[in-house]
Amino acid sequence: QIRIKTRFSCETSQIQAQFVEKQESSQNINAIKSGALEKHNPSLRDIRKPQNQRQGSNYQRNFNKPHTSTGRNCGGIYPHARDCPAKGKECHSCKKLAILQSSSPQPCLGANFYVAKGTGGNLLGCQTAEQLGILKISINTAVRSYNARLEDEFPNLFSGIEKIKNTQVQLHIDTYVTPKQQKHRPIPFHIRKDVEKELQRLEDLDIIEQVDGPTPWVSPIVVVPKKTGEIRLCVDMREANKAVQREKHPMPTVDKLITDLNGATVFSTLDLASDEIANLLAGLPGCKNISDDIIVYGRDDKEHDENLRGVLNRLQDNNAKLNGEKCSFRLHQVVFFGHTFSASGVQADPKKIDVIRNMQPPRNVSEVKSLLGMTQYVSRFIPNYASITTPLRTLTHQNAKWQWQAEQENALKKLQHELMNDPVMAYFDPSKTNHRHC
Repeated sequence: QIRIKTRFSCETSQIQAQFVEKQESSQNINAIKSGALEKHNPSLRDIRKPQNQRQGSNYQRNFNKPHTSTGRNCGGIYPHARDCPAKGKECHSCKKLAILQSSSPQPCLGANFYVAKGTGGNLLGCQTAEQLGILKISINTAVRSYNARLEDEFPNLFSGIEKIKNTQVQLHIDTYVTPKQQKHRPIPFHIRKDVEKELQRLEDLDIIEQVDGPTPWVSPIVVVPKKTGEIRLCVDMREANKAVQREKHPMPTVDKLITDLNGATVFSTLDLASDEIANLLAGLPGCKNISDDIIVYGRDDKEHDENLRGVLNRLQDNNAKLNGEKCSFRLHQVVFFGHTFSASGVQADPKKIDVIRNMQPPRNVSEVKSLLGMTQYVSRFIPNYASITTPLRTLTHQNAKWQWQAEQENALKKLQHELMNDPVMAYFDPSKTNHRHC
C-alpha cells in the first residue's frame, strides 16, 4: 500500500511538470483530477480498482519491480545511474545553467503493514516510520562526572553513637537556684529487666556513668515504650533546667533562608542525631542548619554534590552522626523549617495548610490564639493578612467580650480561601529591580 501511494505521487508530479513546461497556469495544474492522471497513465485505473478486481500477475510484478520514470529536467530515465544529463546545461527558459545533484536509486526499505476495509484515514505508527527511515529517534545522554550515591561514601555517619570531637558541653548553673532531689518514680515489674538492660547498654557506650556519694540534684527517669516492644529511657529535667542559664545563638530566619536559596534547584536535608553543632558547619558554602536540621543546596547537581561532600566530610571529621531514615538526598523539592523549597520558589508546608483549611471555628479565646499562631507562620503567602485577621485579633484583647459572629466567620473563611491555591512565592533576588506596592 505504501509503495503504491508513493508511485501514485510520483505520477502526479510528472504530469504536473509537463503542464509547467507547456506554460499552463497554476490553476490548471492544481485542477488535475484523477481522470487526467488515468488518461496520461492508463495503468493507474488498475490501481484504483479493488484488489480482487486487479490482474494478479501485473499487480505482483509492478509491486516488486523497481520503479523508473522520465526525468522532468532531462527527459532521461530516472533515477539516473550517474549525474543528471541536464547538469551544467543551459535552461531554454531562463538561460541559466542547471545545478543538479546526482540521483542514485534509494535503498529499498521494507515494513509490515495491514490493509483494512473502510473509509478511514491511513495510520503510520512510530515503529513502521522508523523501519522506513521516515522517523529517527535519538536520546541525548549526558555523562555525570559526580557520584550518584555520594552518601554511600560515608557509612560511618549513619551508625554508632555520636561524640563530637574536641567539644565539651559546659552547663552554666545559676547558683541562686536551690537544688532539688526529686523522688524516684516506680517502674512496673514487667519492664524492670528491660530498664536494667538499657542502663547497662548506655553505660557500656560511655553515655552515662554511675555516681557514688551524695548529689545535690536528683531527677527521675521516665520509661517510654517503643512500637518495636523496646523501651526508651528519658529523664524528667524540668526542675533541673530551671537552674541552667541558656546560651544565645543567632538562628537563620526564613527570610534569610529564602534569600540564600535563590537560584538553587537541587536540595538535600540532613537530620543530626543531636543539635550540638553551633559552629560546626561555619564557612561551608551551600548549606544552612537550624538546630539539628541541615539543608544543602546547589544550582545544579554538580554544585550540590560539591557542597554535600563538604558537609559530610566536616561531619565525619567531627564524629557527628545522622539519622539515615530522616535524611533526603538530591531532590528538586524539599520540606524544611515548615516550608517547601523548590526551583520555582517557596511554599508553605502542605501539612500546615491542610490543618488550617480543615479547622473548625474557634470556641474560645485560647483556640483563636492557636489559629492566629498557625496562620501567622504562613502569613507571607496571604495578601492583606493584617486586615483579614483584624476581627479575630480583637477577640484576644484584654477584657474583650467573646462573640463569634458573621464578621469573624468571614475572616476565617477568607484565610482558608487564600490558601486554597497553594501560592508560590519567588525567591528574593537583590540584583534585580524591586517594585513596592502599597
